[in-house]
Amino acid sequence: KEYAQLFAALIARTAKDIDVLIDSLPSEESTAALQAASLYRLEEENHEAAARLEEVVYRGDMLLEKIQSALADIAQSQLKTRSGTHSQPLPDS
Repeated sequence: KEYAQLFAALIARTAKDIDVLIDSLPSEESTAALQAASLYRLEEENHEAAARLEEVVYRGDMLLEKIQSALADIAQSQLKTRSGTHSQPLPDS
């Protein structure tokens, strides 16, 4: 009896999976022309996204260069400050 219930459950699950697969198949309305138009639209969107990505990467590189330059200036300033305090003569006691 347990096997019969298990078998029935498996059949029901398989039938549900088959229905999902059938629903995911392209309809007859989806002709080659519609598919080509959809593919063309996706390619255009991909090109636009790639152009936006290139612009963002370029701006990121420019910001990185500015940050690195600012950090170098800060480090140089700190070195000058430290070397300036060490080279000053000690006051007489």
